[in-house]
Amino acid sequence: MARLMVSKKKEIRSILESIRSLLNVISLFHVWLYLLLGKHYEDHVLKSESYFTHDSRMLNLHNIIFHNDTTCISQLRMNRYTFFKLCGMLRTIGKLKDTRHVTVEEITALFVHILAHHVKNRVIINRFMRSGETISRHFNEVLKGVIRLQSHLLKQPEAVTETSTDPKWKWFKNCLGALDGTYIRINVPEVDKPRYRTRKNDITTNVLGVCSQDMQFTFVLPGWEGSAADSRVLRDAVSRRHGLKVPRGFYYLVDAGYPNGEGFLAPYRGQRYHLNDWRTGYQPTTPQEFFNIKHSSARNVIERCFGLLKRRWAILRSPSFYPVQTHNRIILACVLLHNHITREMPTDPFRELTFTENFIHPQGEPLEYVDASDQWQTWRDTMATEMMATTSVDKDSTASTAPRVGKHQWTPSEDAKLVESLYELYTMGTWKCDTGFKSGYLVQLEKMLATKIPAAGLRACPHIESRVKTLKKQAMAIADMFQSGSGFSWNDVDKMVEAEKIVYDTWVKTHPAAKGLFRKPFPHYDTLIEIFGKDRANGLGATTPAAEEEAIEAGAANDFNGTTQFEDGLEGIEVSSTQPQPSQSGMSLGKRKSSDVWTRTMMDVSTSMKTLVDGTMVYLEKIGNAISEESILTKQISEEVQKIEGLSLLDVLKVGKDISKDLYMSNVFLSLPDAKRKEMVSELLRGRNPTN
Repeated sequence: MARLMVSKKKEIRSILESIRSLLNVISLFHVWLYLLLGKHYEDHVLKSESYFTHDSRMLNLHNIIFHNDTTCISQLRMNRYTFFKLCGMLRTIGKLKDTRHVTVEEITALFVHILAHHVKNRVIINRFMRSGETISRHFNEVLKGVIRLQSHLLKQPEAVTETSTDPKWKWFKNCLGALDGTYIRINVPEVDKPRYRTRKNDITTNVLGVCSQDMQFTFVLPGWEGSAADSRVLRDAVSRRHGLKVPRGFYYLVDAGYPNGEGFLAPYRGQRYHLNDWRTGYQPTTPQEFFNIKHSSARNVIERCFGLLKRRWAILRSPSFYPVQTHNRIILACVLLHNHITREMPTDPFRELTFTENFIHPQGEPLEYVDASDQWQTWRDTMATEMMATTSVDKDSTASTAPRVGKHQWTPSEDAKLVESLYELYTMGTWKCDTGFKSGYLVQLEKMLATKIPAAGLRACPHIESRVKTLKKQAMAIADMFQSGSGFSWNDVDKMVEAEKIVYDTWVKTHPAAKGLFRKPFPHYDTLIEIFGKDRANGLGATTPAAEEEAIEAGAANDFNGTTQFEDGLEGIEVSSTQPQPSQSGMSLGKRKSSDVWTRTMMDVSTSMKTLVDGTMVYLEKIGNAISEESILTKQISEEVQKIEGLSLLDVLKVGKDISKDLYMSNVFLSLPDAKRKEMVSELLRGRNPTN
């Protein structure tokens, strides 16, 4: 690469400066032209369209809300009075405001309509005559506003009084209501599906709901993965700062999936329980059966409450494509709106209110943990006996009990062989599935253990099944210590959990599964975590209404504006034919289409110009760097040549010019020692090229 002469360099610099100035002028002209066209489009096109569609939007909104209660209930699941009261609460408490373009009534109707019918984005765009971005933005604004109403819409628990005459609840004095969990289908990333997969292979979230005797929710906890057990979700709800509070001396009715302990009254297991068991004419013959029928009749309120909730809001009946946190907020909003409708609408076509009763508000310290209790079992037996004594049912019969199977005392070597066999099944790849192991794996384990330890006589059920559950429970209890607790460490030498005794005792109060693990070796922890830990629910996405309101107010929650998409949503209930479809002018559609094309064209031109200018500036920068490097190299060669003794000024200029014009010769000269440099200069002065 030949070196550039000084005059050439000046000429190139001048040309580059001219090119830079020309590109700047072109860019400024383009920006000015684009802004001018945008201003023209906004002033003459958008305004004419907005004036044209404003009347259509108002007419459409009138047909949905103001026309009559029948249409309003069909479209929004509430009558006009209930709807306008909701809008008033959203203005005052939910912090929503009317703007120049939309009113609180319009965006609230849009939001409630989406929850009620779960329709696709293109349907909402046509029905409310708004763009997809506008719908998404206002949907999230109203969603946050509804959650701000949680302290007003969630009902305070009320206990059954001693004087209650209700045939379902009079047996359960001081009862606050019923509690249960339900599955709501959801779409999650592929990597998270194992944690959300239920035993029926559905991808769901486990929602804990607590309701009062009149079918109003008093607490809700969405967000737990579908694979989580109900009892685990309940323990998490009780331990949260904004969690479920159960004053001592009061309780909720729960099903057999929960522990029968203080604050939570469960039915007898192994006895007839469900209402269908009694509708065939069978009569209870024992106190336990009589207790179960009364328990089932009262606790059924939570089942009906969940059924009404899903019947009213179609978005809860099919999986939506919202982000998980947004979906959890939607569940909270549906629960709050359910309470609002139940409270304000005396006649609901989805459910007729026939319940009236007086209750008392519970007082006292709340429970801190959930666990089965012998004292609670005795109290339940006493209650069942008293129930039976107040009726004319024959009490001579006694409850039948199945013979107990003798327990097997597992040895450490047997545990090791069991875990070894379990790991072999896991690594095979044919037995493992998202929810654990496929059906029949216990029989396979029995065969493997019969080969390894034939003298043990282990059976799939109950020996192996029970031991696998115990080992898994203990491993997961240790994992919870490290994930959610503090002050715990793992001794990898002795394979045990280490912690201060007071820290461990405090943890066990709220996590009874960790009992007996203090300083107890558990050598199979790593293997069991590898087998079961990946697909285990962690509840990190679970939240309560109060916690979500705090996050919104503090600005800690993610802003989902622009991320909520409706395009892939599934169609819900079709809209009633009583609602007219808004007409659209072909001329306005044509203008909008041509304007959109023009806008896209200008954006493409702008992008192309930006790319051209950026590329040119990069190229100019490279040329400028090269010129700068040449100047530095020339100066360095001139300084080194002047150090050679015996050279005149003319010789220095001649040699410096000859060396600088060739990059290779310059590098050779600078790499030579002083003696060799002098010899090279002498050769140049004689007219010879030393590099040849």
